[in-house]
Amino acid sequence: MKVIVVYDITEDDARTRLREYLKDLGGRWLQYSVFELDLNPQQLERLEREVRRILRRATGDVRILKPCSQCYQKIRHISTRKRDLSRWEA
Repeated sequence: MKVIVVYDITEDDARTRLREYLKDLGGRWLQYSVFELDLNPQQLERLEREVRRILRRATGDVRILKPCSQCYQKIRHISTRKRDLSRWEA
């Protein structure tokens, strides 16, 4: 299932731990504090546990969005960044 993780964590070390964990799960960085992942139910459960563990020693907020496949298809992305534009030139 597609999952979008949005976070706002004050402490640098906690924010870095979460970012590295999301990358290790195969997360694709979208914006500074936004990752997109494709997870199975067990991975999602582990993600939620890890987020709770990281936030125990930090100040912040993490949102895990699980749009259904129809809603995910309706997401629109508009960008002027070269790295994003190259995907549309093919």
